[in-house]
Formats: sequence, structure tokens, C-alpha cells
Amino acid sequence: MIRRRLLSASISLVLFVLAVVFAIPIVVVFVNSFMDGFEIFNRFTHSVEPGNMQSVEGNIHFVRLTFIPDRVTLSQYIRLFFDNPLYLGRFWNSVALV
Repeated sequence: MIRRRLLSASISLVLFVLAVVFAIPIVVVFVNSFMDGFEIFNRFTHSVEPGNMQSVEGNIHFVRLTFIPDRVTLSQYIRLFFDNPLYLGRFWNSVALV
């Protein structure tokens, strides 16, 4: 009985950790959708000076992953839905196919 509960708890823990690991990219993409393009660009092109840390190439590039944007904006959605009306047509075509 105790062995079965221990096995069940360890399987649940492993599945929970895997769920969190696989959900992180989805959460990051969702959060990035509320950032403006400049903020996204800055987060993915931040690099360390060669004098501080050296790699084989000379530069080490880091990605700053944050779950809270510096400035929340809906400009990406406004541009998508109002500046590009073809997207909505293609979106509804995809929904109709499902």
C-alpha cells in the first residue's frame, strides 16, 4: 500500500515537472505578445561584453526571459487584426477546416 502511494506520488511529481517545463515556452510566447517589438528585440539580442566573459566566439549571448513585460501594450494585436485584414480571413478558414 505505501509502496503504491510512493510510486503514484513520484509519477505525479515527474509528470508535474514535465508539464511545467513544456508550459514555459507557451507562457513566454503569450507574455511576449503583450510587449512591443522593441522590447522583444532587446530581450533577445542582449549580449555580454567580451571583457567580462569569453567564449570561443568572443561573445556570449543571453536571452532575458521574464514573465512580466516592462510595458504592456496591445499594439501587436491591433496591427494584426486591423492593419492586416487578410489574417482574419485565413484564421477563420483554418477554424472552419477543424
